[in-house]
Amino acid sequence: MSDLDSVRELLRTLAEVRDGPFYALWAKLPRHSGRPMPRFDFRIYQVADGTDASLNIGVSVTRSDFAEVSWGVSLITTPKSFVVTASVEILDGDNIQEVFARSADTQDSREAARLIRQFADEACAELGPLVDEVDKEA
Repeated sequence: MSDLDSVRELLRTLAEVRDGPFYALWAKLPRHSGRPMPRFDFRIYQVADGTDASLNIGVSVTRSDFAEVSWGVSLITTPKSFVVTASVEILDGDNIQEVFARSADTQDSREAARLIRQFADEACAELGPLVDEVDKEA
């Protein structure tokens, strides 16, 4: 696979999980007056002062107890590999509770794409922190 094909495959995979499992999650999150709307983030960052980059997709919502729940997947480049991570976290004041976490690294872009899809599906299926609130909205 050429470098161009590798980049295309990774960007396409990230767009697919944004439009697929992350959009589906965002669409089912509870919306209440008086609380912020659920957020949908798609960001790219330079990693420190180096040549690496991180592309992050995330969704977050504020629960009725005002704790923030966030779901995310990231692709990070390093000099020797791609690092794919996913997490679900609850931020309650100064406390962060990690509900779900996955991380893997690979030198193969096809494997990185597979990991992005797998981790995004797993993270977005993790509704435990919102079960009561999602059920109330149904």
